[in-house]
Amino acid sequence: MPCDVTARTRNDDLNMSEVRGQRSETGSRPTISVIIITFNEADRLESALDSVRWADEIVVLDSGSTDGTPDVARRYAERVVVGDWHGFGPQKQRALELATGEWVLSLDADEEVEPALARSIEAKLNDAGSSVGFELEFRTFYLGRPIGARAWRRERHLRLFRRDRARFGPSVVHERVVVDGPVGRIESGVIRHYTYRDLSHQIEKMNCYSTLAARQLAEEGRRSGPLKPFFLAAARFLHHYILRGGVLDGRVGLIRSAFGAMDAFLKYAKLWEITRRSR
Repeated sequence: MPCDVTARTRNDDLNMSEVRGQRSETGSRPTISVIIITFNEADRLESALDSVRWADEIVVLDSGSTDGTPDVARRYAERVVVGDWHGFGPQKQRALELATGEWVLSLDADEEVEPALARSIEAKLNDAGSSVGFELEFRTFYLGRPIGARAWRRERHLRLFRRDRARFGPSVVHERVVVDGPVGRIESGVIRHYTYRDLSHQIEKMNCYSTLAARQLAEEGRRSGPLKPFFLAAARFLHHYILRGGVLDGRVGLIRSAFGAMDAFLKYAKLWEITRRSR
């Protein structure tokens, strides 16, 4: 995003006739739109788009990329729109408004849908019941390897939802979608999340995101003293390294936990700076 390489394994070949064949076997399922917001993601957007070419519609909302991202998007997407950046929540809401499918899958440019999940989505939407949204399982890759595979906690996020029953909140960072109705889960298949290109990219994004988060906290009336960043950094490290299973991921888990602590420190140190200036 306008704030702003790990080795990657390309998505397995997705048999389009096998996935789409479920429609003729089980009836015509609701239409699916995939929405993606982008900024300078030309080097990894194609893998994301290739993993969802089974969808009925792909919508890409770009924020003025200078690396040819819109050209990559046009090879796959039915709609590619370039506009100004207004923060993550407003941007994803705009992308949602551009979609026309009955159901929407929200995907990021550094993510890929596994073939097994594509088949599960097709099958589930043929019989969604009363659910208006579904949580999907994620597998995070960091420094070239999957993280948390042996930890007890399975990472899930609400990413699939009915277009007419959902909206994104106005948060400029750490946005979330809100749905009006029951939320289910799709158990088979995952979204692969490839996080950062390298540590330099992580530092760059961390600096940007912590600034946005600190400003948002300040607007909400939150305050921070000079010691709070240290306490929260220590707590974040223990949370990631012990509770989230970073200790099971060896040196990579240790590095990731340390960066998580750094992120908490920066966010609340910047909030302290804002608090100090406002006095």
